[in-house]
Amino acid sequence: MRKKVNMYLMCIGMLFSIYALSNCSDSDKDNLTGIKISQGDITINVGETLQLDTEITPEGVSVSNITWYTSDVAIATVSKDGKVTGIGIGDVVIIARTSSGFQGSITATVRDKREEIATTYSGKAKIGSNTSGIETINLEFLAQKEQFNIQFKININGLEYNVSGENITVSEKEDGSYELFGNVMDKNQGKGTIAGTISENGVMDVTIELNNTSILFNGRKPYTHTAMSFNVYYTVKPGDIADWDYRKAAIVSMIKKEKPTTIGMQEVRKNPQLNYFDAELTDYARIGIGRDGGEAGDYSAIYYRKDILEVIETGDFWMSETPDVPSIGWDASHRRLTTWGRFKVIGTGTEVLIYNTHLDHNGVIAVEESIKMMKEHALTHLTTSTKSVLMTGDFNEESFSTAFAPFNGFLGDCREDSPKTDRTATTNSWGNFTGKEESLDHVFYRNCIPVRFKVLNDSYAGIEILSDHYPIKAVLEIPAWDEN
Repeated sequence: MRKKVNMYLMCIGMLFSIYALSNCSDSDKDNLTGIKISQGDITINVGETLQLDTEITPEGVSVSNITWYTSDVAIATVSKDGKVTGIGIGDVVIIARTSSGFQGSITATVRDKREEIATTYSGKAKIGSNTSGIETINLEFLAQKEQFNIQFKININGLEYNVSGENITVSEKEDGSYELFGNVMDKNQGKGTIAGTISENGVMDVTIELNNTSILFNGRKPYTHTAMSFNVYYTVKPGDIADWDYRKAAIVSMIKKEKPTTIGMQEVRKNPQLNYFDAELTDYARIGIGRDGGEAGDYSAIYYRKDILEVIETGDFWMSETPDVPSIGWDASHRRLTTWGRFKVIGTGTEVLIYNTHLDHNGVIAVEESIKMMKEHALTHLTTSTKSVLMTGDFNEESFSTAFAPFNGFLGDCREDSPKTDRTATTNSWGNFTGKEESLDHVFYRNCIPVRFKVLNDSYAGIEILSDHYPIKAVLEIPAWDEN
């Protein structure tokens, strides 16, 4: 599907370019340099409509006519004013084109709404008075067949149940919840049934009947977390593209558009960066101190959405042999600091450990030892209710570096493991590309399900280069690990 979409985009672009040569009649033809669709790639449900917007370059140029196109009306339609409507399951290209030949495009993924509940539910099972530990039920949706399958293993009081079922009936109710029922099979207990509900906020309550045994399961769907890492670059440099005053509004625009749950920032100082972000990012709070102690020096600050997360505990440690005091470790050139927090998802029992760091750019031993420190710190802070870990940062190493060996088997790499990923380098040489750009910024995870990884190299508020590093974004699902 993706290859067909890309081929369509190439062909239609060529046709539009030829057509434009004889149709440059609008007032935009002399000044217009570009058009893009503001929302970027989108995901909508069948039957859902979304209004798309465009951004014209340069700002202030008047465009009298924009025509909208879709690559496949069987998947999505688009109205003359840019409203896209999902029709069938699949990927489609949406194009906005001016009469002078400039065009912008996005990919729209249309899915069945019921896919929202197809995931892994974490919770506890009960037979009579006996209760299991944390167990999971996986509900899978086969879109082309419009079929649900279910599978789970549950251990209660030493007895293991290995249950699966195909073609489970799932129907939406008027209140937004779902009802499910169907036949299942256990390799030891034989045939049985499953029936129950999934609430609008993602709580599963089902009963599995097997050979006169009733298994009650109560669980919750994963919480979706968007983790961003961004080396902001603290130097002011008035008068060029690195000028803080030139970049700052665009950075805030980027954050408000991407809507991350957490942002791990590097190379930010109390003044002017953090003071500005604190005033502009009113939906967020932050944790962390300066690497020189208190409010002095660079921060590895973590901003988090106040309406989604609450802080249980937080701390900072220096990447050195004396981690409790401001210090330079091993062969490093500078003091390096990691900020961390234990967060709880509001309204759920889900907890997650989040770390943010900026490792040294010269110290080979320092980087290796710092990575060991981060792993050891996480290991000692995992609990029965805090099993998930996220680590963001500018690690000053490519992910294939042997320095990351301690993470093997403990943390995964979102760039490598996400089904939808991005291979763009994260450094950008301030736009003066040399071909030697690297991917030094990462999001690592434990006990999460990576969904998407993206390098954010679009323009925001008319600014294409926000820093000498592109921000990165990872979308993950974090299971509920509530032991209560």
